[in-house]
Amino acid sequence: MTNKERTNLRFFNKSDYFIFVAAFISCALSVILFFSGEEQAGIFVAIWVPSILGFANYIKNKIGEM
Repeated sequence: MTNKERTNLRFFNKSDYFIFVAAFISCALSVILFFSGEEQAGIFVAIWVPSILGFANYIKNKIGEM
């Protein structure tokens, strides 16, 4: 197996890890805010998680088409 074939078998790229870290931080921040008494702010930040993942999916698909 060549080096190029090995990189094609990888499931995540470096950028995918940054995206998942951003989504995880957003999720953790929303839980912290919600349970610290800032319910509205926690719900607002929780909305960021699917937005981050959806935007990343859109960009990844657009770059893949090029």
